[in-house]
Amino acid sequence: MAEKKHKSKQHDLRDHNTVGHRLRQRRLELEMTAFEVDDRSGKPRGSVSTIEWRNCKMVQLHTAKRLAAALKLNFIWLLTGEGDRLIDE
Repeated sequence: MAEKKHKSKQHDLRDHNTVGHRLRQRRLELEMTAFEVDDRSGKPRGSVSTIEWRNCKMVQLHTAKRLAAALKLNFIWLLTGEGDRLIDE
C-alpha cells in the first residue's frame, strides 16, 4: 500500500523580507510576547501572531503605525525593510 504524503503547513520564516518576519524579529529582541505587542499597540489579541504566522508581506498602514510605535520601530522600515530601523526615543 502506497504511503500518503501529507504536506503540513509549517511556520516558515525563510522569506525574511516580510512584515511578519521583521515584526517577529523585533518582538523577540525586546523579549515581548505577541499578546504584549497586541495590548501595547491597541490591536485585538491574536493580531501579531496572525501577521507573524502567515508571514504577511503587507499590512494596513494604520496597523503598521500602531505596531511600529509599540516596538519603537520606523513604520516605513516595518513595511518595506528600508530606511532607519529604529525611531528616536
